Amino acid sequence: MNRVVVSGMGIISSIGMTIPEFLEALIEGKSGFKKVKRINTSEYRTDVAGEVDKWIYKEHIYDRCLTFLEDAVEQAVADASLDNSTLSSGNRVGVAVATSVGSADALETFINAQLQGKEVSAEMLELVPHNIPCGFVAEKYNIQGPCVSLDTACASGTNIIGYAYDLVKNGVCDIVIAGAVDIISKLSFSGFSSMMNITKDICRPFDQNRSGLLLGEGCGIAIIESMEYAKARGAEIYGEILGYGLSNDAFHETKPDPKGRGAVLAMEMALDQAKVKPENINYINAHGTGTKTNDLMELEAISKVFGEHTKKLKISSIKGTVGHNLGAAGAVEFVTTMLAVWKDVAFPTLNLINKMEPYGDWDFVPEKPKPSVMEYAISNSFGFAGNCSSIVVGKYV
Repeated sequence: MNRVVVSGMGIISSIGMTIPEFLEALIEGKSGFKKVKRINTSEYRTDVAGEVDKWIYKEHIYDRCLTFLEDAVEQAVADASLDNSTLSSGNRVGVAVATSVGSADALETFINAQLQGKEVSAEMLELVPHNIPCGFVAEKYNIQGPCVSLDTACASGTNIIGYAYDLVKNGVCDIVIAGAVDIISKLSFSGFSSMMNITKDICRPFDQNRSGLLLGEGCGIAIIESMEYAKARGAEIYGEILGYGLSNDAFHETKPDPKGRGAVLAMEMALDQAKVKPENINYINAHGTGTKTNDLMELEAISKVFGEHTKKLKISSIKGTVGHNLGAAGAVEFVTTMLAVWKDVAFPTLNLINKMEPYGDWDFVPEKPKPSVMEYAISNSFGFAGNCSSIVVGKYV
């Protein structure tokens, strides 16, 4: 079995459009929330979201989802010092891209045109299938190996990183470009508003007075490769992926199991595969949506897995910073977790004033980052339909 490392990363988010910019914003505690400009939010519970407002239209791509993806992949490829000849060298290079709403803009444009009796280019409808983003990357770089897409709702980003890890660990690929992308759309706004999950206030994960999530958008990409391959080509390494777990709590289409059964299984599986004991974890990048039920479930699950060690853990959520990036959340948070281990810092949970009861003695890293030794960290993602996923990363030595 191969050791698996991360040699490059790319990010598109409401607080940063490059890894250095994103890292600086996390450390400074910047918020990405602002009034939404690109869609009419007058009928929804809020007009605020983690919208990316620096996006530049590209003539060769008229879709927001694919533009985010192209930019983030280009960053990651450059960061890993990869060239086109390496990426197109055969079937040992793969692509794995997840999305939950995908090219929702294209779908909405097509439907509106049909309702109004207007003609619309067939190319718009061709963007709708969720495997299009993955195929788009493969075509751009002439990648001929595995090309895999998936959608496990809000667990998608973590699941796809885990899948890429498996491809490299088991020797199927030397390199996989992996990550997830999702955009703010009428589809996501109307869906979460109708379920009353969106707050009219501000997203405040793990706060006693939390009242819901705020949406965000973005893309997180990682270059995942075998350690030996990375070393042979002289690549710089951010850190190591050690194991991941996925499960289903088999409870409800949208509500989590209050006892955290699926979350416990995912974390335990990830730790077991990583061969890391719970007491050796330094940091948890939590799913932490800021909703009543999800935050309570996650802390219940963490308590069951980590026991008394929870009081020594740093636990934070960046959903109070960038919002809930839907299917891309796990990928953006994987990048965050890898940066935490690389830089030995726990990033803050913004807007946290009064800790949830009875967790007053837990360290949720409120408002400001904390320098901290980061040997091992775990990132959690929990989605609709009971999907749960966790991934363990470690410092590269």
